[in-house]
Amino acid sequence: MVTPRSDSGERGMCSRLDSDGERCRAPGAAEKGSEPRRDAGFTLVELLVAVLILAVGLLGLAGTTGFVVRQTTLAEVTTERSMALQSAVEALRAQPYGSLGSGTADAGSIQVSWSVVSTGSNSTTLRVVTVGPGVATVGGIPTLNNQVADTTFIRRIEY
Repeated sequence: MVTPRSDSGERGMCSRLDSDGERCRAPGAAEKGSEPRRDAGFTLVELLVAVLILAVGLLGLAGTTGFVVRQTTLAEVTTERSMALQSAVEALRAQPYGSLGSGTADAGSIQVSWSVVSTGSNSTTLRVVTVGPGVATVGGIPTLNNQVADTTFIRRIEY
């Protein structure tokens, strides 16, 4: 049972006993021989660990962003080369069989050239080469190069 008591003059003590028979203390007051409580906030170690985790995450994100930009650029160049090649092949298909011969066409920064490899009685074989920016493999890694020459395919056209 809690009984009221007179204040003994000590600071931070109240004038009554708690249920254990001890004098009650004001909230936040330290007990004798103990350090003050530090419940609020973060320690310096916690803060440094959080900053380290954030830095590792941001560096990973930056590295991934560079990879995505590189892959997108390589895909754009490959698409441009494919479109130039397709345009030249469609122009060749539209020509009459008797007028097939060597020639070139420019499509932006890509140059497409074709030449007659052989001519038979009712067929002509053409070699189509694209030259310009493209993907070159250096040490097993695809990289962007300004002057890549590809023999795209050899096509036999029959009459």
